[in-house]
Amino acid sequence: MTAAAQVVKPVSLELGGKSPLLVFEDVDLDKAAEWAAFGCFWTNGQICSATSRLIVHESIAAEFLDRLVKWVKNIKISDPLEEGCRLGPVVSGSQYEKVLEFVATAKREGATILCGGARPEIEQHIYTDKFYGLGGAVISQDLERCERVSKAIQAGIVWINCSQPCFTQAPWGGNKRSGFGRELGEWGLNNYLSVKQVTQYISDEPWGWYNCPSKL
Repeated sequence: MTAAAQVVKPVSLELGGKSPLLVFEDVDLDKAAEWAAFGCFWTNGQICSATSRLIVHESIAAEFLDRLVKWVKNIKISDPLEEGCRLGPVVSGSQYEKVLEFVATAKREGATILCGGARPEIEQHIYTDKFYGLGGAVISQDLERCERVSKAIQAGIVWINCSQPCFTQAPWGGNKRSGFGRELGEWGLNNYLSVKQVTQYISDEPWGWYNCPSKL
């Protein structure tokens, strides 16, 4: 942005976020848990809009977390070329170490690890963020509540009763530190266009703003 500002060059930025998923008490727990898992672990969680915060109604929180752990433990982790693989390796050893450090930081700050969190010995089976606003999701059977909450989430993308589906015809981008401008759809093309005003005067009469000297 600094380099672009020096030459007044327009930029479109999509910078990631801390996307929440809100789960209300009237949900189908399995559907909600599957979408939560997909939101977290699709593309190994290495996606700008990945679900990174779960906000669950307190009346179902314990049961939902138990169900979510079961879904996560059921994810097939293997070679990406293997049939049925749903979670492969991260891109490098250094990235793996970075992930472990994130886990360690979470533990130091009081997080409880419900599943995984360390290298396996044999096999490894509040919703508006102050700084970021890329994506968010809400799950509830009450569509009026979903609409109300989706309007309140300050993000460029909101999913209702799902998480992470994206389509080339729909705009993609965020607010706040998650960037500005949009990719995809006609909105993405707008980043490469500039608006021009062209005015043509078609009257035979003079503009008439000033008194014509010949008529004084």
